[in-house]
Amino acid sequence: MRKHALQVGFLLALAVVLLLLGACSGRGPRFGSPGELLWHYRMGGAIHSSPTAVNGVIYFGSNDHNVYALDSDSGEILWRYLTGREVRGSPTVSDGTVFIGSEDGHLYALDAESGELRWRYRAGGLMWSRPAVADGVVFGSTQARGDHLFALDAEDGSLIWLFRTGFFEGSSPVVSKGVVYVGSYGSGGRQYALDAATGKVLWSFLAGYPYSCGSEPGSDHSAEVGGGVLFFGSHDGYIYAIDAETGKRHWRFNANGRICSSLTEENGIVYFSTLEELIGMIRI
Repeated sequence: MRKHALQVGFLLALAVVLLLLGACSGRGPRFGSPGELLWHYRMGGAIHSSPTAVNGVIYFGSNDHNVYALDSDSGEILWRYLTGREVRGSPTVSDGTVFIGSEDGHLYALDAESGELRWRYRAGGLMWSRPAVADGVVFGSTQARGDHLFALDAEDGSLIWLFRTGFFEGSSPVVSKGVVYVGSYGSGGRQYALDAATGKVLWSFLAGYPYSCGSEPGSDHSAEVGGGVLFFGSHDGYIYAIDAETGKRHWRFNANGRICSSLTEENGIVYFSTLEELIGMIRI
């Protein structure tokens, strides 16, 4: 009995030592105090890309032309993938694949575990937006004059449909109930709703240049859909509430500042921010 107790005690002490060694070396879990920096890693360029965390891994792009995957506990680089130019857009991870755009004009599909290239699609324009994935289809938009919204097969990257708005996709696409919503500079500044399967325009709403952030990189801002209503902010200083099915306006709110970010709706409250540093909330 005593021998067994000693063995158990030894194993417990060994486990504690290994845990502490792991924490000190930057490997393994860290249990710091609230607000404590657990790790950091200096990249080879500025980062406009918003990180996406999935299953203990953090994915993001960098101006050093790479897409990165880091261990969320230790900060260790698991893999990196070199593209042709800056990667200012933010990634979407779905079914073991990382989808992310680069300023080299391509949308990349990378294996989430290994970083190996599965396929890439030549979009033909800067890609600062965040792709959307739904029902085995990837939706992306490009940022340049004459650019477009496109839908690709998530498995092989083949083109399903393409829609040209005429000028600068200013937002990331969002998909809800078989409909893709995206804002554009084109035709005086419009919010579009398209059939996700065909790319057919269901309706468009004229606003003051939705999400028009000019040359701002990393613009993964998008509309918010909740309760059958589409909420989005515009560079004209208004927040709009649009019927998601018909495109008719329910109301608009003067935020007294240009809106260049996504809105968040929760429990009947819409939260927003403006370029004039105002952060607010609206009860709906």
